[in-house]
Amino acid sequence: MAEQDYRALHGVILQVVRSRSHNPADLADLFDLLGRLDPEDKWQFWAWLGRRDRNLKHWLLTQGKQWRAA
Repeated sequence: MAEQDYRALHGVILQVVRSRSHNPADLADLFDLLGRLDPEDKWQFWAWLGRRDRNLKHWLLTQGKQWRAA
């Protein structure tokens, strides 16, 4: 993945997180999308996100744990 892909994915994630409805289906689609990333791309995106938006990364990790536990 390239820098512009990271920015685009970051934008999609922010749209879902900031949406007023917080539709569970949107979150399911988001986590499905993240889960489909190639392992190397996923690792690189997480590293990029940690440098770019630590709060969002933390939120995703927390929500992901809750999502899997449910």
